[in-house]
Amino acid sequence: MSGSFKKNLKKIKWIDSSELHFPLTKEEFIQRLESNLDPYRPQGMFEAFSSSPNDYVGKIKGDMVLMRRKRKIFDWTGGAVLVDGRLRESVGGVVFSSEIKFPDWIPRIVIIFLSLIYGFFFLLFFSGTLTPEESWMGLFLLLHAVIILSVFYLLFRKAISSGKYHFEKDIKEFMK
Repeated sequence: MSGSFKKNLKKIKWIDSSELHFPLTKEEFIQRLESNLDPYRPQGMFEAFSSSPNDYVGKIKGDMVLMRRKRKIFDWTGGAVLVDGRLRESVGGVVFSSEIKFPDWIPRIVIIFLSLIYGFFFLLFFSGTLTPEESWMGLFLLLHAVIILSVFYLLFRKAISSGKYHFEKDIKEFMK
């Protein structure tokens, strides 16, 4: 993901970050985290019916951690939010710096899809192909675009903040 696109997503709060400190060794932290993670694999249709007691799936490679909450029934965005983190040792223990975000392709697809749809309709409206009797459609399209974009904005923002809240709460519980 390019730097300016990422900076803009942080500005609109579609990406958030967190830094947590734990008084553990790095190996002990990784061991506790691994015991609460199922192996990472693509999201399946039946993941909500998994018999595993773990709420997260993920993988740990060296200092890198990639994890996400398991899908649950009627939780539309919880399983899509990723926690991409790095571990580093400090004087008092281990520091877990993480970025809470959607996979890179989700915001891009939403932005491109909505831009194409509304761009096409506004092009039709401003090109003069609509008759004067149909001129009310421009105002309707503008209102519709504002509402739909607001819904996506608020839905993604709420998913990120909820994902961050659950991640921080759960990771602190794992490390007790």
